[in-house]
Amino acid sequence: MKKIILLFFCGLPAITLADVSFNEMFDLDLTENIALADRVATYQSSDIALDLAAQKTELENLQQQIEAMIRAQPNDPILQFINGMNHNNLAAVFAAQERTEATKVQIDERNLAYQKAMLLDRTPPLRLSAAVYAAMKYGLPEAEKIKAIESEIKGGGSGDSDDQFIQLHWSRVNALEKSGRHAEAQKALTEMQREINKRELKNPDYQRIVDRVQKEIDQGRAADTTTQASTSAKSDNQNSTADQPVTLNKNTLWIIFFGALTLVSIWMVVRALRSK
Repeated sequence: MKKIILLFFCGLPAITLADVSFNEMFDLDLTENIALADRVATYQSSDIALDLAAQKTELENLQQQIEAMIRAQPNDPILQFINGMNHNNLAAVFAAQERTEATKVQIDERNLAYQKAMLLDRTPPLRLSAAVYAAMKYGLPEAEKIKAIESEIKGGGSGDSDDQFIQLHWSRVNALEKSGRHAEAQKALTEMQREINKRELKNPDYQRIVDRVQKEIDQGRAADTTTQASTSAKSDNQNSTADQPVTLNKNTLWIIFFGALTLVSIWMVVRALRSK
């Protein structure tokens, strides 16, 4: 009996601690499998009152359930998002256990699930909210992170203020500029300026940000132009050197002449000796 009671209380946190609302947290209206989604979200946002071994066991059980759900509904982007979140939860547990390789595997699985979710959400009806994209963008490869930020912007942003929305635009511009995509960064900066004007934001700090980012874009373009010009000049110089005809000076010609004359003389002497 004591063993049964102990097992019951070991399983109790999985039932009673699911107090984070997945739908409220990510501005969604999921109805199926909501208890599982709430539990995954609880791990994502709260301290769990279980030791690491117990967390690992529960998360692995949740992962099995999630994978079964995905097999039944492979084209559901929300399920892929939940899948990515749970892999992220497992990565956190493995990191706490100092299991570096296992952590890396879970991070890779998380990124793959998030990328699948983003890909599936391109087909209407679109189901992922701005809050979902805000959660997914961290840790993604730069190109995928930019796509997530753009989708977050299209969804109206995940913050509650004008300041947060402008900062979101700013993060998009910075990400594009860091990737060397200067033309796209310039277009994104123009959109950012348009939003500032549209919202009638009078704080001079906004314009200072725009001016600073514009300077960074200009500097990035100039640096790329200089690098390209240097590379082109180096390539032209190498081609010019390769195509340049070999010219011999007078000293070299005299050396060749006397060398040939010596060889002929030696040959004639050897021939004369053999004839005797």
